[in-house]
This record gives sequence, C-alpha cells and structure tokens, in this order.
Amino acid sequence: MARQAIVNLPASSTKLQDIIACQKTDPELKEVRNYCSLGWPAFMPQNPLLQLYWDNQRYLTMVDDLLLYNDRIVIPREMRLEMLDKLHESHLGITKCRALAQTSIWWPNITSHIEEM
Repeated sequence: MARQAIVNLPASSTKLQDIIACQKTDPELKEVRNYCSLGWPAFMPQNPLLQLYWDNQRYLTMVDDLLLYNDRIVIPREMRLEMLDKLHESHLGITKCRALAQTSIWWPNITSHIEEM
C-alpha cells in the first residue's frame, strides 16, 4: 500500500492517530508491529496469542506507523467493541457487516465476533 493510500482509509486522521496509539500499547500488536518492522522470527513466538498473527504474517505490514492487514486497519483489542458497535449501527445484517469489515478493518477471528454480536 502506498503512503498516499493511507489517506483513503475509512477513518479520520484523528481516529487513525488513536488507533496507532492503541496499537503501540496493545501487548500483542506491539510485538506484531515490531516483527513487521524488523522481521519475523524463524519460529513461532512462545506467546500463543500471536499464533493467528503468525499465520497471517504475509498480509501484515506497517505504513506510516500504522499496522495494516493488506489494506485494512488492524484494530487493537481495546477498540474492537467500539468497531463492532459502529459496524452494527447501520443495521445491515451479518452478511453486509462482514462485507463492510472486509474492506476496512481486521483482527483475528473478526468474522466470528461479528456473528456473535
């Protein structure tokens, strides 16, 4: 993703800065950000919470200090409920909520979290 494309993400610059700040303090994402910047280890890290990130490492990248999954924003754990609420505000139903999420945000098991909501 080109640096200019970050402008096209579905979030205000203020919200992006909030997400970046949360990514930096989230214990899992802090490690993932580090791996994306410095390189992934040869073997799966001992932390079992990192397994799903490890499995998706080829899709994870850093752009302008923001962790992305392809062109989707990786949402820190503490912001996930807020994002689920935003997805459901429009009352689109599960299929459309999943489709909307698949174009904008990501975290491990997001699809099942949308269905549970």
